Amino acid sequence: MTTFQTPPPRGGRLARLRHVAAIGVFSALAALSFGQTYQAESATISNGVVATNHTGYTGTGFVDSTNAIGAFVEFTVTSSAAASATVTIRYANGTTTNRPSSVLVNGTSVNSALAFNATTNWDTWANQTQAVTLNAGSNTFRLTATTANGCANLDKIDVAITATAPAITTQPASQSVNAGSSVTFSVAASGTAPLTYQWKLGGTAISGATSASYTIASAQSANAGSYTVTVTNAAGSATSNAATLIVNAGSTAPSITTQPASQTVNVGSSATFSVVASGTAPLTYQWKLGGTNISGATSASYTIASAQSANAGSYTVTVTNSVGSVTSSAATLTVNTGGGSNTKYNLSGFATVGTGCTGGGIVAVGNAAYAQVTTPLQLATAIVSFNKGTGIKVIEIMNNLDLGWNEIGSAVQTLSSTPFTAHATALLHPRLITTGVSKMDIKGSAGGLTIFSANGSTIKHCTFNLKGTHNIIIRNLKFDEMWEWDESSKGNYDKNDWDFIDLSNGSAATNVWIDHCTFTKAYDGIVDFKASTQNVTLSWCKYVGDDGATNSNSFVRQQIVALEANKSSHAFYNFLRTNGFSTEDIITIQQGHDKTHLMGSNSLDSGNATLSATFHHQWFSNMWDRCVPRLRAGNVHNYNLYVDDSGVLAAKRLRDTRAAAMTTANQNTLNNTYSFNPPINGSISTEAGAILVEKSIYSDCLWPLRNNQTDITDPTYTGKIKATDSIYVFHNTDGSVVNVRGNSTDSGNPMGPFQAPIIAFSWNGFTSLPYTYTPEDPGVLQSSVISGAGAGALTWTKDNWLKTSY
Repeated sequence: MTTFQTPPPRGGRLARLRHVAAIGVFSALAALSFGQTYQAESATISNGVVATNHTGYTGTGFVDSTNAIGAFVEFTVTSSAAASATVTIRYANGTTTNRPSSVLVNGTSVNSALAFNATTNWDTWANQTQAVTLNAGSNTFRLTATTANGCANLDKIDVAITATAPAITTQPASQSVNAGSSVTFSVAASGTAPLTYQWKLGGTAISGATSASYTIASAQSANAGSYTVTVTNAAGSATSNAATLIVNAGSTAPSITTQPASQTVNVGSSATFSVVASGTAPLTYQWKLGGTNISGATSASYTIASAQSANAGSYTVTVTNSVGSVTSSAATLTVNTGGGSNTKYNLSGFATVGTGCTGGGIVAVGNAAYAQVTTPLQLATAIVSFNKGTGIKVIEIMNNLDLGWNEIGSAVQTLSSTPFTAHATALLHPRLITTGVSKMDIKGSAGGLTIFSANGSTIKHCTFNLKGTHNIIIRNLKFDEMWEWDESSKGNYDKNDWDFIDLSNGSAATNVWIDHCTFTKAYDGIVDFKASTQNVTLSWCKYVGDDGATNSNSFVRQQIVALEANKSSHAFYNFLRTNGFSTEDIITIQQGHDKTHLMGSNSLDSGNATLSATFHHQWFSNMWDRCVPRLRAGNVHNYNLYVDDSGVLAAKRLRDTRAAAMTTANQNTLNNTYSFNPPINGSISTEAGAILVEKSIYSDCLWPLRNNQTDITDPTYTGKIKATDSIYVFHNTDGSVVNVRGNSTDSGNPMGPFQAPIIAFSWNGFTSLPYTYTPEDPGVLQSSVISGAGAGALTWTKDNWLKTSY
């Protein structure tokens, strides 16, 4: 049986109480709207009762607390979004003594002693206010007596939410479709809910188009035009940039815009091939294995639920419509049957030296140390935990994340100990001007972290900055959209300092493994090593540059379109456009990434001596410079690199053709004022650095090996470099092909180096490599790297991404 007791009367206020409640806990939940009132009698009460023995209260009563420290009243408040609010508390205090209360919001103190001063008598009510910050969803607001007098009589609280005006975080994108095709425009916006939407065509509101996306089921010529959307809430409105819809009339034959990709899976794992095609709808699909139709495989994707050895082979898909058909390029499925078949994906190289590299270790999903993140705030919170050494060891990126400074939101920007800071401000690229660029510090001094995606998710608009930490693994992520045209330093790309990953930018980062990542085109470096970085391995990564040759809305194309709209304001760009370079010429030449990896940010820095890295099974496509890296002192081991510079060689020849048609004066300006000439360098060793290249392929690279890039007359700037059992291929303009396999030290070998007098190769600080490794024969290297390198190339159980050996 439960026994109830009435608290002792305070100044006679309970003498006429007709409804005696238990001293204990009472709870109720109220729904939030702007300016909503919460009655105290419906709140959670500890050491107090609901009373009606004084006049002037609202609702059905008020709360009279026990005269005791710790008596409290707790309100449950909901908010549709994270927001600032002002809480107005109606109370009465018929004594002459202040009855202060502490204020806790969601269990955190925001005021240790909020005053509730005298109000003449118990029938006179007054207001006290408190500013708070609410989370999205349910919140608790607790008033707790801090003296033996208990709380004042509490009637109600009024909560006034401070609304934030809308801001567009993702702009709608322009599109070009065939007549009869479906098209969808989408927008993402921040701001206090509820948000309302109104889409417009040419400035005129579209009836019924009031959602965050607007779909036209069958686009016709009348639908072509400029679309905007206005997002509105109680605090104001924001209108998006215009997105243009082009509707192409007439029927067109199919064409494949995204080819199916080769992949390697373990036996029993699923494998999915996908194709993206354009052309007049409807499109039909037929997948084939080894040229034979696969029954029922008639969709844009084909999935094998449990791959077996019999499923291995060459897959194609034929896409057909009323006009014609097209067949995709072949995608190879390799099925590993277990045992040691995946050993080539083992961690090897310098990352294993010293303290080694195990990342966060093998942690089960659901463990408190395992964070699955789908939003920037979840990622920031997990990184804060690692940085503070409070438990997080594995971070799984579940989906694509846009992490620009203007995209992450105020909750991330103002998070206590947030790892995010604003990076250099974008100047010219319309996308980056909207999104901003961030830098995320990964700096847990205790080390031991794995960041990965099981599905090859994409990170945009953010530099991962590793400093003052060690034992870090980053795997199976794509890094994208960190480049803009460089007017400021005239094509030298020396202003923004946007790299996808920085190592030791602030203090030393050691024992890092970056594996199976894909890198597009960045403003500065892909991964840059500052002084004192050591014991790093990069393996099975893919470098792709930009896809403007096949993508009508590529990142480079977006930039060129923006420059073209006002080219006279941009001297560098305008010079090219007024001297024989078309927009397509500029896009073609600018496809490749410029500066891939720099090891040692400052020349002749004594801290460069400890630099050490291994690069293996790296796939470089269309790189201007440093395949890989440019080394200032230290040691680098390259093995099984596949460097395909055929695209950038064609771009350079196009550039030279356009330059040859210029006047002599303009040629001098192009060559001496502006940097628009791919050097097509491979591996570069300088300042006594040592680079050994083994069993690799360099195709159409002008300078596969270099040993000086500063002053060939000064041996201080000369490094040591050699290649063994490597293949060099070069396609001459007359159609002849150089194809040599051997050592760079062989007489007449065209790999180089040819800049400064050669210094005989030796390692710095040791006589042989301090680890074991198993390179592949360069004769089979190309197919191995193409099928296995980059984010999303492997489909296997996610625990494999936590392992370092197989």
